[in-house]
Amino acid sequence: TKFNELSLCNLDLTAVVISESRPICTSSKVLIIMILYYKGAFNFNLLLRVSGSSAYRGMIAGCVSLIFYFWYTFGNHEIFTESKDPFNHPNAVLVLVSAVSLIIVYKVSNSYGRHWEAYGRVFEMMSRFQDATQHMVAYRMQCDHFNIMKPPSYYDCFELNNMNLTRDRERALNMKQCNLPESVRSARAIKKSINYIQDESKKKLSNEWDEYEEAIESDHKDSYSEYLHSKPRLDGGWGKLFNDENEEFPTATYYNFSKPNEISCEGFAGTDGGRTPDLLLQEMIHLTSLLCAVALSTLRNDVDGAESPLDMYRFGEEWPEVDSTKIKGIKMSVWSRFRRIVGAELSPEERTNYNATRPLGVIGGVSEAEIRMLQMARGPYAKTQLVFNWVSEIFVRESLSGSVGEVESPLISRSMQFLSNGMAQYNHARKIMYIPFPFPHAQISVFYMLVLVPFIPLMLSQYTAATWLGAVLSFLAVSCLCGLEEVSRELENPFRKPPNEIPICTLQAQFNETLIVAYCGYHPDAYFDDFLSSQCPDQNRNKTSIPNNELPEKACDELSDTDLDKIQSEIEQHCKETQRLRSLLEAKVSGRKIRSTKQ
Repeated sequence: TKFNELSLCNLDLTAVVISESRPICTSSKVLIIMILYYKGAFNFNLLLRVSGSSAYRGMIAGCVSLIFYFWYTFGNHEIFTESKDPFNHPNAVLVLVSAVSLIIVYKVSNSYGRHWEAYGRVFEMMSRFQDATQHMVAYRMQCDHFNIMKPPSYYDCFELNNMNLTRDRERALNMKQCNLPESVRSARAIKKSINYIQDESKKKLSNEWDEYEEAIESDHKDSYSEYLHSKPRLDGGWGKLFNDENEEFPTATYYNFSKPNEISCEGFAGTDGGRTPDLLLQEMIHLTSLLCAVALSTLRNDVDGAESPLDMYRFGEEWPEVDSTKIKGIKMSVWSRFRRIVGAELSPEERTNYNATRPLGVIGGVSEAEIRMLQMARGPYAKTQLVFNWVSEIFVRESLSGSVGEVESPLISRSMQFLSNGMAQYNHARKIMYIPFPFPHAQISVFYMLVLVPFIPLMLSQYTAATWLGAVLSFLAVSCLCGLEEVSRELENPFRKPPNEIPICTLQAQFNETLIVAYCGYHPDAYFDDFLSSQCPDQNRNKTSIPNNELPEKACDELSDTDLDKIQSEIEQHCKETQRLRSLLEAKVSGRKIRSTKQ
């Protein structure tokens, strides 16, 4: 019965609720509200929008002022006769209008500040959470578990600096080649686009740039420098980890060696290569996604016992729609639409049902145990802090266990600081959501707006000779002031005022897609093993690429008996020196004890 205001159709998904134990049916369309618009000629196209508009709400008050104006003008009122003019000068009412205008402008300015501060706090919170996890992922990739897949180290290949090499990715164009044909420029725009081009006709056009690059390659054969490059590893090195490169089609995570030209629809989270990402990376990314989802969920709904659903994020789907007028499958009654137009705020029950149609996606979904513990935590602060503790704990535990290699503690503490900064931004956003615009100011603004509606037409009825001109001026003046009041009401709480609210679901989806970049592995162009094999066959390179369990045995096989004797003598000398220093230290400690005893 609570869905009378927002009746849903095509309900086929079950979302998980963090405030109640029962599941909620949600629409197959993920909903999120924000008004998107483009600027047409002189912005005339903006006048056609009614939903979320403050201008049309101001016009309602302007129409009421017209009723007062015509009543003052055509009514038989003795107080408005020329012999008993109520005003000696229009400044009498202008003082009132100026005072009310100051109150309204001040409120609009502060509401606008709250609106943009909320956006800034949310983006800063997400950025900090993202930075903390991505740093831990970078540290994780330095663990010795991944030695076999690490790219060659520039430290181990320092002699390459004597070979006049360059790390440029493209050949430089000489002066004659600067005037490129238009077809070649168009081909390059497609070939070098950061966005995937699905148009087959444009893909064929990109082949012209490949031919042009071959011509450039031949022109640079006599260059004094060479390019340090090898065949890129589009799998990010994951294929080396699974040690099956000798097979016809080795395995990786998101990259399929048997279909090298295909891009996984799930991006870096895909398993088209036959393997899944590192388990620790999966765990850290899941918990970070859960942390952001719970934080955003408590920002838009902090009512205990109200549904705050979480859903499993599905990679590769379209971005959630941000404009409520473009979302299909939602039906609203005439009364609900009228209340939306006049700016009536949703009740807690209506807002709960409204948010229930917009579950926030979590990478990997949410387990029953996680939901149970979230439901046990009382209040929005406790729920967010619970997930924050989970993320912090796994960062510390895995750091102490060696999962991040030999990364020093100050770098780990930096990631923890990023997490703390994210929680600080979350609390700032909650301040805006939880604490409304001061009631005394809001009350006095509404009171004097009601005073202006009859007083402005009263003044204009006395000081305009033409009736039509007075009516127009009365309508415009009242509509302007009341419209500004409505603007402040729309902006003062950007978490609970659809359709002018923060696009939380879209931001969560973008946050999730950014998190899975951590599955990419190493840089594809960082592997120049082929170049080293052809140019420097004797180069002792990439010492870290040898597995730890094989390193001592191979190293000993390469040493002669003389080298082993030298190493043994050096070890004995170090042992003697260590014993001497230890004896000196013990003598000093015992001497201090004797002196302290005498004192």
